[in-house]
Amino acid sequence: MVRVIDHLGKSSIMLVNQISGAQRWVITGGSGFLGTNFLSQIGEDIEAVVISREAPVWPVRRSQIRYVEQDVREVEAYRNELIPGSVVVHMASNSYPGKAEKAIESDIQDNVLGTIRLAQACVQQGVRALIFLSSGGAVYGEQSIVPISENANLRPISAYGAMKTSIETYLAVLHHVHGLPVAILRVGNAFGPWHHSSQGAINVFMRKLQKDEPIEIWGDGKQIRDYVYAPDVARAIYIVSQNFNSGFEVFNVGTGQGRGLTEVLKSCELVTGKRALIHFYEARDIDIRVNVLDAKKIQTKFGWQPMVSFERALAETWKWVQDFKF
Repeated sequence: MVRVIDHLGKSSIMLVNQISGAQRWVITGGSGFLGTNFLSQIGEDIEAVVISREAPVWPVRRSQIRYVEQDVREVEAYRNELIPGSVVVHMASNSYPGKAEKAIESDIQDNVLGTIRLAQACVQQGVRALIFLSSGGAVYGEQSIVPISENANLRPISAYGAMKTSIETYLAVLHHVHGLPVAILRVGNAFGPWHHSSQGAINVFMRKLQKDEPIEIWGDGKQIRDYVYAPDVARAIYIVSQNFNSGFEVFNVGTGQGRGLTEVLKSCELVTGKRALIHFYEARDIDIRVNVLDAKKIQTKFGWQPMVSFERALAETWKWVQDFKF
């Protein structure tokens, strides 16, 4: 690992010497959390076209990165960007577990139908592969065997999980019927720099600790999750999209280590030097009790594994939260 100065002059960790290798990526939702982590690491020789319905909050300004402000569902508006041989990384989603429950129909319209339109265009345009970022928690639901492997039966217990599962199923059909190469990345609970939404326990904890605001916990706080550092996820996205050319495969992207919610909050208190004011609320039916991912498959096939310890990742995240105003 080397430390670099990013486009905003902030010090950060680069997880590889430099992500490189002349290729062309089309990244939907690339101005979001994981997309910005990915773009901030790629080399100058990689051409990236970012399709996003909103202008980026923190644009990565490099000559080979171009932003197209366009709703991903309006495929005809950017079809010409899907040139043969491109790798399409589909990160765009305007949903999260709590929101999906309140707007199931629009969730289907925006995310399921939007992804189907994109995938059909990928077939027609002859892209090299479609990489879809799914959920490493919501699609699995409650499982009796932990860590959870990719072979586990999918048992979503939320509308958000059902939406992600539906997309995966339709992509499997498009691969079967049309031969579209598809890789599904089921990502654990990602955290780290460039996170500006109200989702993600660790980033939310740190922002509220910074502002001395109360922290809400639904349930007893013993829910166990697999927390994975966003730059590590970015490297997984790169490795898979660089090397995946055919077939339909699913890969978990996680650490294989579970941590309880209140345990994580205590770790955040240690890193920040602050004490949390916690408000506990009744547990929600959509919250999974235990979710830890078995990521041996991606390690065996592509050599990926997390490179940054949980403690180091927390420290780096806190540095980033302090540097930026929300």
